Amino acid sequence: NVIKDSFGELDRAGRINYDEFGIILAERNKKQAQELAENIKNKIVSGITGVNRLKKQDVSVCVVENPVDGEDSKSLLEKAEKNVSL
Repeated sequence: NVIKDSFGELDRAGRINYDEFGIILAERNKKQAQELAENIKNKIVSGITGVNRLKKQDVSVCVVENPVDGEDSKSLLEKAEKNVSL
């Protein structure tokens, strides 16, 4: 699994919606999290093969940081959804 193979013991990943995932990186700052997110994105996009490669496939990422961007899960998720839609 590309996502789980990319982070450490304290980090967690989960499905938010059908095609949305969230990752909690417990011991990384925003810059480190952004770098990891871009790495994961590149691995996923490069792994698209066959018929799916012919379709327009993309991965969007948004990094938010507690408490800078919000102090609870609801406000962090709202900020991420807003930023990824820009």
